[in-house]
Amino acid sequence: MDRLGRKFFLVFATFSAGLCSAAMYFVYNKTNNLIVSAVFSSVISCGNASLDCLITEVFPTNLRATGVAISMVAARLGGIIGNVVIAALLDTYCPAPTFIVAVLLASGGLMCLFLPNTTRQALQ
Repeated sequence: MDRLGRKFFLVFATFSAGLCSAAMYFVYNKTNNLIVSAVFSSVISCGNASLDCLITEVFPTNLRATGVAISMVAARLGGIIGNVVIAALLDTYCPAPTFIVAVLLASGGLMCLFLPNTTRQALQ
């Protein structure tokens, strides 16, 4: 992660996860489903690890714990709200959640491009 940078892994992971999410719509057999799901799960895990590293480096020392806590609360609330919204959307139109997740991940990857690059920089 120090060689390529946390930002690179985060952007790569979110774009790749967005592509995998969109690809799930076109999967029609168990083998392809397994492959796309495994790739999605692995890149999401990579993105989560790089996000945890990046969050601790972006905030100054006196605000670091608060910044990490706020991001974790936002992630938990997003998980709860996402489950409720996805369940409602699945009843209305099944492909909608797949493409909504793909768009959210791709737009998250675009927003990550604006994060500062903290690789090999001293913490403040």
